[in-house]
Amino acid sequence: MRQAGYVLTVLLVVLAFSSTGCPPAPPPVNTATAPTTTGPVTDPLEKRMYEAIQMIAKRELDPSHGFWTVFHGILGLGPDLMLNDKKAGKKVKALDYIRMGGEMPGLRFDIRSQGLDVYTAAAPDMFFAQGHQDQFVAEMAQWGVPLSLPFKVYDKDYKFSDFVNYSKFRASVTRKQELAWAILIVSEYEGTQVSWTNQFNESLTLEDMVRYELDSPMDPDEAVKIGQLPLACGGTHRLFGLSWALNVHLQNGGKLTGIWKRIDDKLNTYKTTVKNIRNEDGSFSTNYLVKKGNVSDIGTRMSTTGHTFEWLALAARDSELREPWMEDAASYLTKLVYDVQLDPVEGGALYHAVHGLLMYYARVYGTEKLGPYAPYMRLAPGNKPVVRKTS
Repeated sequence: MRQAGYVLTVLLVVLAFSSTGCPPAPPPVNTATAPTTTGPVTDPLEKRMYEAIQMIAKRELDPSHGFWTVFHGILGLGPDLMLNDKKAGKKVKALDYIRMGGEMPGLRFDIRSQGLDVYTAAAPDMFFAQGHQDQFVAEMAQWGVPLSLPFKVYDKDYKFSDFVNYSKFRASVTRKQELAWAILIVSEYEGTQVSWTNQFNESLTLEDMVRYELDSPMDPDEAVKIGQLPLACGGTHRLFGLSWALNVHLQNGGKLTGIWKRIDDKLNTYKTTVKNIRNEDGSFSTNYLVKKGNVSDIGTRMSTTGHTFEWLALAARDSELREPWMEDAASYLTKLVYDVQLDPVEGGALYHAVHGLLMYYARVYGTEKLGPYAPYMRLAPGNKPVVRKTS
């Protein structure tokens, strides 16, 4: 997510005067992307959440929406998400379109000596291209995209592992980088005990990157004061990356000691903070993790509650998911989806929200009704496993 105030202002201008780069449109219905009911749904919250997921899955995506929106669509609904390729006159899997050399605004892969890089843009191209270092790769990693998956770049054959390699070798704790996404990528594909020498000839470990993110401020104003990059989405991406790495560490038999205990303590602190500053209607603060906030703008509320809920859907223990404050948040986020069902919505906010709803739904109600949209996630031991069904 870009810097919120600037982006929301400019985005409204773009949407008002441009026919490209718009958010994913409501119907016509893309029935090929929608989950289908395979049995009765009796829990009222489950029914509303399932219907909300369907509403988002039915929104039609096409290449003109731009790389930013399309890869967020894949994050939200997974690699089986369909794209309307108007030029070819058919629907294709969005990830297949991207990896086989399809064209769309903001999509560019660059060949590096250590692998493949994804073009990251600043204004004015920021509404179409990746906005943060390693963002696309990490969002694909959150669905367990295999390292062997082929990619075609400038008519040459590569694999997803080439992106992972470059994310790893570009990472540095001395150059004011955003490392939340790199932490997730490296831990997912290489574990948490890995060490290497980066492209700057610096010795690095996964724990070094974790420590860098742990020691970075969670208050956006404080981050700017010390010269760091603006804090993406209130720090929710940082907490998500740390949660993923911690869960991988514990799944691999690691102990909750040292820096891993520090992560656990930080996550628990922010769970409590989020709970304490939430709004009476069940939504999370529109100031994310810092202080109370309750602005009325529906796009801001979708982004703040959606991003926060997405992190909690990964980080919460099974017992926490059915606590009233979490159920209230799930219910509120579902209501937001109903409220915007006929309106264009910024892709980052919309698809992080549905990713959170999918993870929550899978953990609480199971994956049977979700089919290929059953999410992939790394959960800490002691939680009920989620089995992803593939098409």
